[in-house]
Amino acid sequence: TLYFKFLPKLPGLEEAVGRWTRNLIGFGAPHVELFRLDDYPILVFQEIKGLTLKQTIQQHPERLKQIDKKSLAQILLTTMLTNPEDGKPDNLIVEQISDNLPLYRLIGVDNDQALVTASPKKGSTAQVKSILYCFDEMDQPIDGEVREFFKALDPHVLIATWLNELDLVHERQED
Repeated sequence: TLYFKFLPKLPGLEEAVGRWTRNLIGFGAPHVELFRLDDYPILVFQEIKGLTLKQTIQQHPERLKQIDKKSLAQILLTTMLTNPEDGKPDNLIVEQISDNLPLYRLIGVDNDQALVTASPKKGSTAQVKSILYCFDEMDQPIDGEVREFFKALDPHVLIATWLNELDLVHERQED
């Protein structure tokens, strides 16, 4: 299944945040592709199967306890790096990651309002707008395996790879 967003506001940012997230942790954002129909841009999203976090809270709150702790730590750290401005419960999908076990992870959708300035003015309070910061796991130490993975990352290589990919996307979309 594909989803279509007609006249997307910031399709480049959607692509950039999605690639960053998938490059960093291997999941966490749908693949997207920008098309043009006549003079109208259309952003096409891959389907992520599951309910939104909002629906899950309302209909299946027990699933919140079944979210994989490692993947939650990964998506929390990625959220801290991308600073979404609209990390609301209906912009996260609760995806089942095991057919045999009730085990879930969160996937961010609608990532075009990210990489916002955390503190626009000197002396102001940091602006964080993600439901993920309300999870009880924010009071717990980060999963050791995830912590070691993030510590071992080479940010120069990660950023260079990401920018090179975005450059290729930009070239392709110019044609």
